[in-house]
Amino acid sequence: MNCRSLSIRFVSAAVSLALCVGLPAKPQGGGSTPPPNPAIAFVDSGLKVMNADGTNVRTVVALGRRDSVAGPSWSPDGQQLAFCGVRGGVRGIWRVNLDGTGIQLLAPQAGIVLSSTDWSRAPAPDGRFKITFRSTGVGDALDVFVVNTDGTGLQNLTNSNDQDSSPGWTRDGTGIYHGTLPTSCRLMQLGAVPGGGVTALASVDMLTNWDFIECQVGNTSNLLLFRGGPGPGFPTAGIWVVDTTVLPWSPQLVYADGQVQRAPAFAPNDQRIVLRRNGNGQTAGIFTANPDGSGALRIRSSGTDVAWRHN
Repeated sequence: MNCRSLSIRFVSAAVSLALCVGLPAKPQGGGSTPPPNPAIAFVDSGLKVMNADGTNVRTVVALGRRDSVAGPSWSPDGQQLAFCGVRGGVRGIWRVNLDGTGIQLLAPQAGIVLSSTDWSRAPAPDGRFKITFRSTGVGDALDVFVVNTDGTGLQNLTNSNDQDSSPGWTRDGTGIYHGTLPTSCRLMQLGAVPGGGVTALASVDMLTNWDFIECQVGNTSNLLLFRGGPGPGFPTAGIWVVDTTVLPWSPQLVYADGQVQRAPAFAPNDQRIVLRRNGNGQTAGIFTANPDGSGALRIRSSGTDVAWRHN
């Protein structure tokens, strides 16, 4: 799909969302057995998964007192999830099997700001799969970090006084897109470090004078979804899509809607997206939609921090 062919359908998106009818109530999880074909991970009083139509909700990680979870992402084989959260008073980045077993702390982060995680879909330049996230780095600044999926190799890649937003991998694992507040989107190109690890070879400004908050690259296409708007301060808030191969970038607005929370995520074939919308009544909840914003369907009335399985 060519990003330039996407139409900007503000009215269609708004009408679709307004007219969506919620599905009948489903069992809300509680078991440790995952659905037969879990497609979407989300947060709702714990870390949960469900099928793409909202059925077969199961709890992967339940919350204890003062625990929290946020920003899940899928492993390339769809058998594990990474997430940011607090468990037993320990704050950091975690990994868990889809059946709820094998929870492992990968990166303790005492000062972490709740962040989306992104598990690389291809090995990074050092040959290792990695998880990227943002956390407090220099002073009170927010930096982009990576960690290997076994908990080794924690690195601060940006290490600056900038305020970085939640990062997302390129599809081939050679770079990371991230926002630098208040008004920039950057592509950080990565190279291998002798002995293991990666380094930032270059950081290229892809959008200037834009608020760029969270993002996900397509699974089969070069499209990039992100949340934000022409900066500063989101004068046109919503979800945008851009073809990353067409320079200079020319983002197109998919949802002119300040109620969309966090970035949406692509389905494996990039033909649908999933997103969380705030609001009231039938306009709030988890929706799937076409990438141009049309055809919205509410699959769940509650939940946030949605992530669609890649494969």
